[in-house]
Amino acid sequence: AGVPVDWSPALPAVPGPADLPTYAFQRQRYWLDADDAPAARTHTDELLYRESWQPIHLPPADLTGVRWLLLTPGDGVDTRWTAALHDGVEASGGRCTVLEAAGLDRAALADALRTSDAHRVISLLGFDDTPTPGAPAVPTGLAATLHLLQALDDAGLDAPLWCLTRDAVPAGPVHAPAQAAIWGLGRTAALEHPQLYGGLIDVTARPGTEAIEHVLATVAAAVEDQVAVRPGGVLARRLSGAATGPAWTAQPWQPEGDVWITGGTGGVGVHLARWLAGRGARRVVLLSRRGPAAPGAGDLVTELEARGTTATVLACDVADRAQLAALLDRLGPPSAVFHAAGVLDDGVLASLTTDCLEAVFAAKADAARNLDELTRDLKLDAFVLFSSVAGTVGAAGQGSYAAANAYLDALAAARQAAGHRALAVSWGAWEATGMASGTDGLDAAGVRPMEPEVALEALGRVLDRGDVTALVADIDWNAFAARFTASRPSPLLSELTGGDSGGTVEVPVAQQWAALDAAGQQQALLDLVRTHAATVLGHSGPDRIDPDRPFQELGFTSLGAVELRNRLGAALGRQLPATLVFDYPSPAALATELRRSTFGEAKATSVPDELDRLARILDTAVLNGPTRAAVGSRLRMLLDRLTTGSNEAGTRLPEDTSDDDQIFDFIQNQLGIS
Repeated sequence: AGVPVDWSPALPAVPGPADLPTYAFQRQRYWLDADDAPAARTHTDELLYRESWQPIHLPPADLTGVRWLLLTPGDGVDTRWTAALHDGVEASGGRCTVLEAAGLDRAALADALRTSDAHRVISLLGFDDTPTPGAPAVPTGLAATLHLLQALDDAGLDAPLWCLTRDAVPAGPVHAPAQAAIWGLGRTAALEHPQLYGGLIDVTARPGTEAIEHVLATVAAAVEDQVAVRPGGVLARRLSGAATGPAWTAQPWQPEGDVWITGGTGGVGVHLARWLAGRGARRVVLLSRRGPAAPGAGDLVTELEARGTTATVLACDVADRAQLAALLDRLGPPSAVFHAAGVLDDGVLASLTTDCLEAVFAAKADAARNLDELTRDLKLDAFVLFSSVAGTVGAAGQGSYAAANAYLDALAAARQAAGHRALAVSWGAWEATGMASGTDGLDAAGVRPMEPEVALEALGRVLDRGDVTALVADIDWNAFAARFTASRPSPLLSELTGGDSGGTVEVPVAQQWAALDAAGQQQALLDLVRTHAATVLGHSGPDRIDPDRPFQELGFTSLGAVELRNRLGAALGRQLPATLVFDYPSPAALATELRRSTFGEAKATSVPDELDRLARILDTAVLNGPTRAAVGSRLRMLLDRLTTGSNEAGTRLPEDTSDDDQIFDFIQNQLGIS
């Protein structure tokens, strides 16, 4: 943005040129050649995507012998679903234990979970959408679900978690948008804890027999992880290109009166104000916490007025309902509202706190709710919420941000269901602005930043069309899906990737490498660690990963450590500790621990076991006549040596000191097998 930077405190004065190394430079090119660079797409229709809900059929659940743990919020929250689910599990042959989680913190929940023998965990905690004490912007059910996810990881319970919400997603009218925050958090949990998380199910208020059967069938089948149970059946969530939606309207949207922009002096707000001026806005009101004191505010006002648009910059905390109400009384009603404000408080789920959620939700969710409630009677021409791809597909390391943006999407749907104009746009990354949230680290996974002018042209298309929600992003979906489904399959993107759900199931390495000796297992696991570490860091191959260099020096963050843990867990076919990379700080040390925990300590070679293996080889081998005779002769020679106790040169084996390894060497050398 042209801000001068004083580098002298960080870069002390250098007395003169530095000596060059005496060895030849080792060059590796990291920049793409012009011909190799992906095309930064400019056709706006290619940037538009939509959410849809498609009917699916699931077979009835067979719950015989399956143990379920059902967590409920208590405190007077509707208990009809608790009773109905409990009875449904028991009637289907399973066993259901109910745990009231109200008042239990992370540690207490972990203690309770450690004593559980559940195969499945279902949470109704999201039903409680009242404000959290001490963090009023955060729904109580969201904070409780965060603690539950953390407790499940702490307890090491090997049972997938399924979270239920009610009327929170646009598979029908949305009546409880605050509960949709569970979906943003859940989508992030699926990326950070793929073996821990089961999925998300939205239900309606009445737990009829058919609805219970659908919920149990969804959990038992575990083929869809984002569904809505409705009176007509089960609907599965999908993303698709916007071209499959309704036709474009002929009448373009035009701003008629005053247009308010929250976050108006930020990077996104500045571009938005210019775009609105180009669309004919007569006056824009730019709201931010610092107001006229924000850097560049005066220059922006001058620029907009030169374009014929009156601009007013005001300080207002939109999350403060009283401030916003007073501003409305003073300025009069706007004709359109664009909510582009927001803050980040990043961190993996294990480190998130209720305070982190509060900071993000106050700026994003509380502000949006205040704008919604205070303008519902104003008949606005447009009410636009700037959401993020983080809420649409989840974002590892950004659970709080994903949750807040999922709420914005649901709020737009709820507002529309009530008969008011609304649009929530889930943005991908923008170039040279603050709109990269939710896409950090995903450039290697096909997410490319858009030029702001192109992104806003796409916004105009969505406004012209009259949609309620839209995803606007420049994404190579095949590359994105490869990363998105690296640790668990998901059909969410199947329409964008030709029906491939990803997550190809492979034979776990514990089975592939069980026959290797200790050295072979160590090398194979080291190769596995280095390969996945290179992928996480975006390197060209495992040779770029020094096996003895600490992970932190290699460039790993807590988010990268989570992704590496998930990739290794998927390859090994088991859940690995969240602190794996920090407990074993180098690839070599980690490979050693994985060998120990996967295969156990190295064992001395057992002759009887090797003879059993030889027998299996002979059972499956196809031998012609001469080969069969040669093998038989060799086996008879070995038997003779074992009987006489002599080697091929006639020297007797020491009867009391020879061990299994020595005898095995004879068999290996004579038969030529390993």
